[in-house]
Order: sequence, then C-alpha cells, then structure tokens
Amino acid sequence: MKNTKIKKEQNSLKKTTFYKLLISTGFILLATLLHPTHKSGLKKVYFETGEIAPYDVISPVTFQIPKKKEDIEKEKQIARSRVKPYIVKVEESFKNIEKIEIKNSLSKNEEKKLLSNLRKLQKELSEKIIIMDKNVLKKYGDKAIVIENGTQRLVDIQGLMDTLDVKNFVNKRSKTLYPGNNHLQSIFYEAFFATFKPNYRFNFELTEKKQKEVELSVIPFKGIVLEGEKIIGAHEKVTPEIEEKLFVLNQLIYKGYGAKDVILRKFYIFVVFALIFLIFYYITRFHFRKIYENIQLITVHFINLSLILIFSYILIQLKLPYYFIPLPFLSIISGVVSSPLFGIILTFMGAVYLAIYFDFMFIPFLFFILIGGVGVVLIKFLKRRFYLYFSGIIIFLCGTALVLFFSYLFELKYRIPQVLLGNLLSGIISISLLSLMLVFYERFFGITTDFILMELLNINHPLLLELSRKALGTFAHANLIANLAESAARAVGANPLLVRVGAYFHDIGKMANPEYYAENQKGVNPHDKLSPQISALILKTHIKYGVELAQKHRLPDSVVDMIKTHHGTTLMVPFYEKAKMANPNVNEEDFRYPGPKPRTKEEAVLMLADTVEATVRSIESPNPLRVREVVEAMIKRRFLDGQFDECEITRKDLDKIEEAFIPILISYFHERPEYPRSGS
Repeated sequence: MKNTKIKKEQNSLKKTTFYKLLISTGFILLATLLHPTHKSGLKKVYFETGEIAPYDVISPVTFQIPKKKEDIEKEKQIARSRVKPYIVKVEESFKNIEKIEIKNSLSKNEEKKLLSNLRKLQKELSEKIIIMDKNVLKKYGDKAIVIENGTQRLVDIQGLMDTLDVKNFVNKRSKTLYPGNNHLQSIFYEAFFATFKPNYRFNFELTEKKQKEVELSVIPFKGIVLEGEKIIGAHEKVTPEIEEKLFVLNQLIYKGYGAKDVILRKFYIFVVFALIFLIFYYITRFHFRKIYENIQLITVHFINLSLILIFSYILIQLKLPYYFIPLPFLSIISGVVSSPLFGIILTFMGAVYLAIYFDFMFIPFLFFILIGGVGVVLIKFLKRRFYLYFSGIIIFLCGTALVLFFSYLFELKYRIPQVLLGNLLSGIISISLLSLMLVFYERFFGITTDFILMELLNINHPLLLELSRKALGTFAHANLIANLAESAARAVGANPLLVRVGAYFHDIGKMANPEYYAENQKGVNPHDKLSPQISALILKTHIKYGVELAQKHRLPDSVVDMIKTHHGTTLMVPFYEKAKMANPNVNEEDFRYPGPKPRTKEEAVLMLADTVEATVRSIESPNPLRVREVVEAMIKRRFLDGQFDECEITRKDLDKIEEAFIPILISYFHERPEYPRSGS
C-alpha cells in the first residue's frame, strides 16, 4: 500500500515537472516568435584602402570594431602575467605539543626539556610564512600576495619558507640543541613533524579567478562607431582605419537577409529570454515555494505574461509608443493572485522582456518599471472589486506624468494628445483585462483571491445564516475561532483573511446533527446513549457533510481544504478511552478523523485554534495560568501526534501561535466576579 502511494506520488511529480517544462518552453518560444525582427537594406558600404568613396557612408547602427584574435590573446597573456599568486592563512597549522606521545624511553627531565624546545621552535616558526612548495609560485614572478585577517600584503617569494626549508631548519636546530646525540636529535625531529603543518597555503583557485577577471578586463574591440556617425564622406580616400570600419559594417548588414539571418537572430533572442527566465525560475523555486508547487498559479502567471507580450506585439506592429502597453495589468493581477512581492518580481521580468522588444532602450524600460511599481502599490488599496475602476484612473494619471517628466528630463519631444490617449488606453485595457481574467481564474482555475475572501466574510452568506439558525453554539464557536486564528496567522506570516474565512466555514457540517456537539448541547448529551463507535462515526460525518456543503455552494478549494484538515487525523480521545474500557484491543484508527493532515500554515493555525478553544472552554475555573498550561499542552500534543508533518510550520511558529492565542482566550474565558443581587 505504501509503495503504491509512493509510486503514485513519483508519477505525479514527473507529470508536474513535464508540464512545467512544457509551458516554460512554450512561453519562451512565444516570446521569441513575437519579438519584432527588423530588416533593413543599404547600398554598397565596403571600399578597400585607396578607393574613393562615391557617397557619404553613414552608419545605421552602433557597432564596435573588434581586435584581431591574436592581439586579444596577447593582451590577455600580458594581463595574466601581472597577477600575483595568492597565499592564505591556514586556521589550524600546528597541533598541540602537549598531546604528543613520546614513545622512546626518556627521563622526565629530558622529556620536559624536549617539549619546551619544541614549543619554542613551534612559536618561532608560527610567525613565519610557510607553504608546501614555494617553487610552485616562482612561475608567477618574484612576488606574492598574502591574505590574512581580511588584509592583503605583498611579500617576496624568496623570503618565504616551504616544507624543505623547515626540514633543514629543524635539522640544524636539533643539532644545535643536542650536539653529538643522534638519538635525541632524531626524537626532536620526528616529534616536531608530528605536529607540523604549513601555516599558509597557495590558493590556486583564487589566483586563477583573478587571472580570469583580468582576462575579462581586456577590451575585445578597439573602437566604436555610433549610430548616425559619418564613417567617410563623398569623394574621400579610404584609409586602412576607415576600411576596417567599413568592413565591420558590411559584415553586420550583409551577413544575410534571408531566413537564415532571421532564424539566427531569433535564436539569440531565444537564448537571452531563456537566461532571463532561468533567473525567474530560480527565484520562484527557492523563494516562492507555494507558487512553484502550484500548477494552477504557474499557469496563470504564464498566461498573464503571454497576454502582455501579445499586446506589445500588436502595438509595436501598429507603430505605437511604449506607453500604450498595459503593463500595470501584469503587476496588479500577479500581486492579487499571489502576493505583492511576487508582483514586483513579475513586473521586473515583464519590463526586461518588453525593453528587449523595444531594442534595449533605457527609457521604455524605466517607464515599465515605474508604472509597474504603481500597479504593485495599488494592490494594497484594492479591498473590493469596485476599486479596480479607480485604479484605471490612477494608472492614466501616473503614466501621463511619467512620460511628461521623461520629456523634460531627457529633452524628448512627445505629442501631448498621443501621450494622453496612450496612457488612457493603457489604464482601460489594464483594468478591463484584470476584471475579466480574475473572474476567469477564480472560476476555472480555482484561484482564491482576496476579493472572494472579502465577499465570503459577509455573515449574510446563506451557509452562515443557516449555521446561526441550526447550530447557534457552533456559530459562536466559529466566530471565536476566527479571532484566534486571524491573530495567530498574522504572527506567523500566514494569510489572515483566508484563515478567518476558513474559521467561519470549518464546522458547517455540524448543521446535520447539531445536538451531538458540545457547544450546542443544553444539559443533555445524546452520546451517553450511544456506543463509542457510533459516536465516532457521527463526529466524522461533519467533515464529509461540510465538504459537500462547501462544494455545493462553490466555496474556494482552499476553504474546502481547511474543512477537510481542521481535525487532521487526530484521535477522539473520550470515545477511544470509553471503547478501550469495554475492549482493550479496540482499533485506534477507528477513532481517528479521516484527515488529511494540514498542508499549509493556514490549515495548521485553524486546527490549533479549534483545538485550544474547545479545550479551554471545558475548563471549570479558568485563570491565566491554567489557560496558558492548557494551550501549551494541546499544541504540544498535536505536534507530537505528527499532525504538522506535511506542512511547513516550525517549532518557532508554534511558539508564536501560542503567544497569539493566550491573550484572546484569557479575555474570553476568565472567572467573573460575583456581583451582589439587588436587595441583598
């Protein structure tokens, strides 16, 4: 059974990975195909040295004049030769002398003196720079750089010591200390090298890295020709220098006008887009795990990016300026569907892609970043769908102000009516797309946005009204749970809105048999007349019935999941203990909820809120100390029961949740003073 489950999980993971790869590749291909490929023609631009140019040759593009390969290699070689070898300090170079066992038979006096001499020698050599083999450094010249305590200094290689030098030095010292006593000389020599290790080492990797850095500093071109620059005037004689410029220009323009040139350019663009996408992939995978693991969310974000690129392609074909592009749509919808921080990431990615569409121009890129930032800021104020339409006005005003500011700052000439029209259309398209796509994603992808959650907070929702009529105790319990869970969610960085909604609806299944739940009982407990097995079955049904009701009323999947997991696979202790009294061999699994266990922080917070509220409510004489003890015990019990094995909640989070619960519970459940009755 376990192997089958593992195999299913592996197959599911393979399918998910394949799907992600498919849509990622599809997006990059779409972005590449939509990228506008410009082709232009020129008359003859290449003339050899000595020829007379019949007309002015003006460069249509900015380009560099490359150096010859052999010249570049020569410069690199010279640059590498200037790099000095790096020597770094070794943390533990000498072992402790006291730990040496001298196996030869020496008197205590001799041994004591030997150890004293070894310590002195060790101290003396520790102040010198000793490496394994200084001959390795000589190919780099006569100097080396020593790195120690975060500082660098230049030293002569000849002044360093290596292992061979140390051997000679120790040998001489042994003869000085023990003249004519070969036995003690040998012991001294061997004892020293039992503790010796070079205190510095040659850092080949760092040296190699520095050499590569200086290689990169070699400029591979010897000049640059700017767009619009006159290379040669009419009737002027071509010099070798001018011929070189004309040759490069000719190569750029005439390397191929056909399909081959277009395909090659598309390939370059594909590589650039793929590299940008890899950065986005890395950020998402390691910093936004929830989004990365959610296929629906990944698909939604790719659709949004694709829509922006399609609009950009159309507008570029119509020869319209950059400020017509509705980038705020991408910023707002990404933030609403996921988080404002992820909205910033996608805005930047979209801005980079669009800047490439506009020939890597800085001003469009800056505009896209800033107007996208406006979209991200607006997310904070979008509490109702109606507010979206005000966002369109803000986008229009901010976009217009940005373009006019650029006009002043960079001395650009824009047509004011076109600027107004472009930003107006950008705002209208952004908000129209946003309204349509949000509804589409909510219905067909099961995406839970804050707009849906805010709508579900309305206590006039049919399910909540029915709950308040049929199970008033459960309704009151749900409201208290909502306060507890929301406070804890804020403490651990979970979604407080989702947790509150989940708390409102988590027990709607109790409407089927409200009298079987403690909060709705009025002195009579129907479970007293039932077997513990039947009681356990009744309690389990409120999960199943709650899920059915939630799905019938089209509650979001995330809320349905909270109904499923708010008890996890916990044990119904009273019924289990009662059953054990009758039959010690009773199966514990029969008295556990069906699960699944919580898989998100929100689900874990709701489970704990539900648990501690029910337990604290049952305390006869609640006081702050007793409340704290019970909360701590119940959280610990759920943790030890393995209820959080499948979610990302940490022990530190559990401590924060505990601290968030206690003040609220104390304020609700505390001993009240007995006031004197009138007339007494």
